[in-house]
Amino acid sequence: MAQPDGVVLPYAKAIKEATSLPVIGVGKIRTPELAERTLATGGVDFIALRRTLLADPDWPR
Repeated sequence: MAQPDGVVLPYAKAIKEATSLPVIGVGKIRTPELAERTLATGGVDFIALRRTLLADPDWPR
C-alpha cells in the first residue's frame, strides 16, 4: 500500500528495451488511465491485473 502506483513499470520498460519479446506490466496499476498511458507510451505490451479485477470486475470498462 505504501508504494506509488506503477512502481515496477520502469523495470518493465527497461526489459522491453532489451528484448524483442512481449513484456507484461504488473504491480500497482490501479487506474485505467495509468494502464492506457503505459500502453500508449510503449512501456509494455500488455497489462496484467489481478487484485484490481477481484476488487472491481467492471474496471476494464
